[in-house]
Amino acid sequence: MKNLDFELIYNGRDIGQLKTKDGRNIKKGKLFRSGCLSPVSEKDIQILNSLHLTDVIDFRESNAFIDKPDYRLDGVNYHNFPPFEFVAAKPKKEGIDDDLMNKVKAVGGGFVFMKNLYKNIFNSEMALTSYTNFFKTLTQKEDSVILWHCAQGKDRAGLAAFLLEYALGVSYDDCVKDYLYSVVEMDRYQQSVLPLIKAHYKDDNEAIQSFIDAYTVKIEYLEEAIKFINEKYDSIDNFLVNVLKVDIDKLRKIYLE
Repeated sequence: MKNLDFELIYNGRDIGQLKTKDGRNIKKGKLFRSGCLSPVSEKDIQILNSLHLTDVIDFRESNAFIDKPDYRLDGVNYHNFPPFEFVAAKPKKEGIDDDLMNKVKAVGGGFVFMKNLYKNIFNSEMALTSYTNFFKTLTQKEDSVILWHCAQGKDRAGLAAFLLEYALGVSYDDCVKDYLYSVVEMDRYQQSVLPLIKAHYKDDNEAIQSFIDAYTVKIEYLEEAIKFINEKYDSIDNFLVNVLKVDIDKLRKIYLE
């Protein structure tokens, strides 16, 4: 795994060189994950161009895809595969959305909100179609170089990375480690935005803590999604093969060395 040294894009990394249980490696320079590709700096554009992408997969809701479009690279196919439509007001400032915060507080705060999100994320046909299309895009061409993202690249994109790495044969524990690595990048995001949050919500400690809990990843969040998959679909393996229709052999042929 290698971090991408973006300036304005968060959570960018190449998942290449992660090892599988049978001793192989995920190929470098083929599979990238990140937060949304907007805004971008000149350095970010140079890095994106250096990746030689064929496809960008955006898991954000449709209004975000339209209102805050990705930076467009010539010759790259862009796909929008939202697992759910999350309608929220446009934030007054980065990270500030009072309507959303009220909904988060109403269910018990950011920690509970995120656990519920993960618990229910695979409980709809829209989500199943989203992740089915993700894997279908990965296996359409053997020369594909793909970057996928959501807003911060930690939840919708993080679950995509977890399922992909698991399908490629990476151990469960190592898939979890890559998922949890997003804490590092989200700490960077929080440090940049937290002063605005504290200034806006002042003495509302519940709101401030909800923001902190929502804009990170925690093992408890991931465990909710895995528990749901195991209970409804029997196992992660069954979910991948029989629900998302992943061609495991083809996937490994393209992306493992």
